[in-house]
Amino acid sequence: MDDESSEDSISQIDFSAAIPDPEDIEIRDSNRLDSARLNTSDSLNEKKTIASTKSFRYPSFKVSTKSLRVVLSEKKRQFNIYSAGAVAVHSPGKVVTPLHGSIRIQKKTSQIVSIENKGIKKDIFLPCTLISVNKYNYIDYDEKSYRGTFAFYNGPNNALLLVNILDIEEYLRGVIPLELGKRGKGDLEALKAQAVAARTYAYKRIEERRSFLFDLYSTVKDQVYGGANVEYREADIAVKMTKDIILTSGDSIVYAYYHSTCGGRTASIEDVWPQKSPKPYLISVSDLDPDGESYCALSKYYTWRELWPGDQFKNILLKNIGNNCEYDKSQMVSGDFKFRIVDKNGCGRVKTLLVEGKGWKRKIIADKTRYVLRRGSSDHPILRSSNFNIVSFTKKEVAISGNGYGHGVGMCQMGAIGRARAGQKFDEILKSYYTGVQLSICTLEH
Repeated sequence: MDDESSEDSISQIDFSAAIPDPEDIEIRDSNRLDSARLNTSDSLNEKKTIASTKSFRYPSFKVSTKSLRVVLSEKKRQFNIYSAGAVAVHSPGKVVTPLHGSIRIQKKTSQIVSIENKGIKKDIFLPCTLISVNKYNYIDYDEKSYRGTFAFYNGPNNALLLVNILDIEEYLRGVIPLELGKRGKGDLEALKAQAVAARTYAYKRIEERRSFLFDLYSTVKDQVYGGANVEYREADIAVKMTKDIILTSGDSIVYAYYHSTCGGRTASIEDVWPQKSPKPYLISVSDLDPDGESYCALSKYYTWRELWPGDQFKNILLKNIGNNCEYDKSQMVSGDFKFRIVDKNGCGRVKTLLVEGKGWKRKIIADKTRYVLRRGSSDHPILRSSNFNIVSFTKKEVAISGNGYGHGVGMCQMGAIGRARAGQKFDEILKSYYTGVQLSICTLEH
């Protein structure tokens, strides 16, 4: 998950002719796990646990749909896809004879694409969808296999927008492995907590992006989604055991933000993103166990140190604070400068960072400090956390030490793993990070 998800300006128009009915999609049986994955001698207890989970009772929460639309690409004009099984191509007012094998789709105009299969080319109108005739068939794109349906729209900058439409439970099978990594049985409760958080996040996006052509990005802008290739047994079981469970507060789905490593204490949402409204369930909480040790201390990023040569640090810093700055850039580049932490929030993260030189100064607030103080590696990713201290600042070198990885709001993923290994159940883990939330079961409005 990204530190602060960005919105898109693409607005929704009526493309209902191209979006298949749930019956056309044949919404996947999310109660089914591949039999090969469960028919093992050590899985009987897991089967019983999955069955017994159904006896839990949570209040019902009405949702408008249980499928979602996730963006796979928004910058290409041509796509080479593959389907071993037959796929029907739906275009407004037209259904193309089912195709299979290698299929090329290329944009011609804002309304028309050409579709080529086995040497035969046809022009069809946008938007168009590719729907598998057999619901167990995958559609391959960019060396990845995807469940569900592919939809193509006229996208921004004269590109095609490729959207994968699928059941939310199957979507989660391609999210949990990338968001929490490959985990074994001992981390199952953490995987379950991650499944609930990711499901909640997805439903909130569906709710907020009703006027969009899609609900989620497949990248850190929302949640990283890798399709069917990344699925594995323990993550699948976690999705199954928490089927339809989300987090709610009052009559609303919560903003279930999460991050890698909190460093001992999470952050309140307004401490990280001052422009966002406070949420009673996204407040700073301690991540310490009864012995005073952090549950997320197992993370390799629990503590870290960043070192820059002096010239490199100056170039990185001035490049990033120069954007949209009220001062003349040439005035900033010349001469010496200094920076210091003005104050911190109660969670230990930097509240205000002051950078100043002769005749100019600039304040950087909260999590934006991570985007200004980029790391010294070649690709200059953002700083791991805003929970840091300045160790040294000289012309020769600059050093910073810090704790944690990510924005710090909501669930600490490494802390969830630590809590699971300490014997906590998924609901206890979730309620430790999201204060006062209720676990609810999604049911369709109709």
